[in-house]
Amino acid sequence: MLSNLLSYDPETGVISWKVNRGRVKAGDAAGCHHKGDNYLYVKIRPNRYPAHRLAWFLYYGHWPENVIDHINGNGSDNRLCNLREATISENAHNMRLNRNNTSGLKGVCYDKLNGKWMAYIKLNRRFINLGRYATLEEADAAARAGREKFHKDFHNHGR
Repeated sequence: MLSNLLSYDPETGVISWKVNRGRVKAGDAAGCHHKGDNYLYVKIRPNRYPAHRLAWFLYYGHWPENVIDHINGNGSDNRLCNLREATISENAHNMRLNRNNTSGLKGVCYDKLNGKWMAYIKLNRRFINLGRYATLEEADAAARAGREKFHKDFHNHGR
């Protein structure tokens, strides 16, 4: 049914309607942003589908087995080259810098007890301490190396 209603352009990431639906005309872009997140959703009563999962379905002909990761971190960019299947853990590795971060660098915090910068990564729901360093730059380098080693293709340095 979805393939009869929608088309997907893998180069632009745009999902379009194939049929007229009330105020929406064939050829119009489908989807709108939902409050509180950076993703597009397409509503086909009674369901609301994340556009990135619909894009995967429309291109490959089946639903993804895992979550869909936006490689560049932009949840509105549904070009095929920006989408990949990932486990929940892999998807979490590709997250941007947390807004609660106080050091300004991903995987680095200040250890007041020791008066040093601590580098860490998260792997399999656990924090892994990568050591304490005298400078912020040394801690950042250790955190980056840890992400590249353990998170592999899903590492994100907090862009």
